[in-house]
This record gives sequence, C-alpha cells and structure tokens, in this order.
Amino acid sequence: MSDLTIDVETPLQADVTQLFGLAERYFDALYPGDSHHVDPASLAERGAILFVARQRGEALACGALIPSGTFGEIKRMFVVETARGKRIASRILACIEAEALRLGLGALMMETGVRQLDALALYRRRGFLEREPFGDYRLSPLSVYFEKHLAQVKD
Repeated sequence: MSDLTIDVETPLQADVTQLFGLAERYFDALYPGDSHHVDPASLAERGAILFVARQRGEALACGALIPSGTFGEIKRMFVVETARGKRIASRILACIEAEALRLGLGALMMETGVRQLDALALYRRRGFLEREPFGDYRLSPLSVYFEKHLAQVKD
C-alpha cells in the first residue's frame, strides 16, 4: 500500500465519524450488549491525537492517543475489513508510539477485547504486556489490558 498516508486528523470529520460507526458495528457483533462505544466528540474533548490512514482519500483505519499525565492511552484502533492483513494497524501503532515518545510519555496503556485475536497478537508482537485494569477500567472477562514502557532517549 505505497499510496497509504497516515496523518493526524480531527475525529469530527464526516468520513471519520463513519469509520467510527463501522467500528461500533464490528464491536457490537463481537460483544453484544457490552458497552464499548467511543464517541468522536468525547475523543476531541479529551485531547486525543487521532491518526487516520487513508488510501486515495478513503479513510481505512484509525487509532488515537490520549495523553494522561505520564502515560498515554490508546483508543479506537480499527481497520476496515477490506484493508485488514496489510499491516496498517501496525503502522498506526508506530505513529502512536512515536508521538508518545515526542510528548515525553513513559508508557502506553490500552484496553481491548478478548475476541480480537489479530489485535491481541499485534500488541504482543509490538512489546505490549498484559497488566491489571488501569484508570476507570474494572476487571472484565471480555477485556485484556496492556501496557508498554517506552524508552526515552537521553540527550
């Protein structure tokens, strides 16, 4: 996907909101009745840095970093079905990690679902380790919590 671009964008654009809608339907199918919705407006209010992957202008994938003190939380990692298996999520995750380092964050944390096997494998391959729930999260049999400590380069 040589013509793929990944840029920071607002979550309030129409096609990005549509991408979020696709993500919600995907998660609803995997976790019926479980609350996992992420409102684009709430991401904007929380100061999220949203990376959107596009090919020929079409939004194919996204992932957000929410800085929170000494760590950043990863939210709303999603790739449309037709673009899966092309390492787009890994590229977005690399952008998130680079931004977290640029911001001086010491770690990244996230919550993801137990039924998202490709996502779980990706996070483990990229050095994320399982941990206990953090922040407002509570232990759930449908969730896996991850953390990755980031190496800061000293001048």
